[in-house]
Amino acid sequence: MDTIKRKPNGQFAKGSIPIAGFKKGRTTWNKGIPFSEETKKKMSEAKKGKKLSEEHKKKLSEIRQGENNSFYGKKHTPETIAKIKKSRSEQVFSKETRENWSLNRKGRKLSLTTQQRIDRGNKQKGEKSHFWKGGITPINKKIRMSLRYKLWRETIFERDNYTCVLCGIRGGCLNADHIKPFSLYPDLRFDLNNGRTLCKPCHLETKTFGRRAIMEEQVESLHFIPSLRINLMSNAQYN
Repeated sequence: MDTIKRKPNGQFAKGSIPIAGFKKGRTTWNKGIPFSEETKKKMSEAKKGKKLSEEHKKKLSEIRQGENNSFYGKKHTPETIAKIKKSRSEQVFSKETRENWSLNRKGRKLSLTTQQRIDRGNKQKGEKSHFWKGGITPINKKIRMSLRYKLWRETIFERDNYTCVLCGIRGGCLNADHIKPFSLYPDLRFDLNNGRTLCKPCHLETKTFGRRAIMEEQVESLHFIPSLRINLMSNAQYN
């Protein structure tokens, strides 16, 4: 068996085999020393294409559970939580990534618990629900919750590259805005040419946000006196 050979700095020489190995709890020689960018790149390249075995995954999971987890018993500070929320709100996943997620989900069987929850949900829909109040949900709300509307909204975002068309900011809290108001032009609700991507601040500044367009139309048609007109328009900004 080869004997242990060490360099002047205390590291093991190449090809040397430690006989006793390291004792548990011993501090490694490189603790606290960051890897160079070149080393990180080499490590990344070496790990590409390698898959962990199920047994290895299970061991890693067990090691990180409970008190063994370095974050056990700790909580994020409000500042850290705010940073996490901000970074996630600005994160935009590519179309390829979303397609990969979709492909990975295909063919997966739902657990018995999930199937039971879905069954219970289906049995409590509509008139079967104890929250049923005779079908009072406005038609506009039903449309906005429909699959067709969600697809229209997603198409608008993809067309505009998830970028506000007014200020140019990309990602974050985005809204799919109807250029001609949703309530006043029902025939244009799913027209792609009537949609645009806006960030929330820009959307709030538009003339058609909320009930502004409706109030403007009512004021113009009824020719209210100026003082009442001002009050109505100022109230509309907060509805």
